Amino acid sequence: MDQTKLDILLSGSVAGASGVVIGHPLDSLKVRMQLGTTGSNALNVLYRGVGPPLITSGFISSISFSTYEASRRFLAARLPLVTHENGTTDFSNSNRSVHSDLPMPLSTSASIEKKQHLAVLFGGGFMSGLCVGILTCPISLIKVQQQTGGCGSSSASMLTCIRHLYVQNGRGLRGTRGFFRGLPPQLLQESVGRGIYFSLYESGKRLLCNY
Repeated sequence: MDQTKLDILLSGSVAGASGVVIGHPLDSLKVRMQLGTTGSNALNVLYRGVGPPLITSGFISSISFSTYEASRRFLAARLPLVTHENGTTDFSNSNRSVHSDLPMPLSTSASIEKKQHLAVLFGGGFMSGLCVGILTCPISLIKVQQQTGGCGSSSASMLTCIRHLYVQNGRGLRGTRGFFRGLPPQLLQESVGRGIYFSLYESGKRLLCNY
């Protein structure tokens, strides 16, 4: 593993774990409000269900950033920028030299680069979200069940909750598929959300670097 990939892995792990530790109590309060339930605001209660996201946060974040970087580079090398009337197409990076003999106004070139830039960023974030959504769907289900006492006990451990859900959904393949309830909206939320997030993040960073 080269240094760049290792840096992405480590930074993603630290960022993910920090976000879970800080945000989980607020997530518990959000779930209560959505369900219209009340309960103690003690920290040990608000941190119920923190196990699944905390254990996997580093892995999930590293997968997110790694997939984003790989998808972004893939799209940047292959995404068509603009199609001319004669049927030829300009590409970014190395493929652009194919049509380097065609003069292009500076303003047009900048506009094309901006569109390609945003499309690549959104596409990279979208692919990252699809991968993350598949991984986080069962994790989110277990977390919510622990937060709401849906595993038969308000103090059920993570393993107890996993066994409860597996048996409840029916053993075997049916029991495994039960962990992916709510997958379509999870994929939609993660893919579109991360596409917008990475587009705004990278564009904002580029804007600030120009000042």
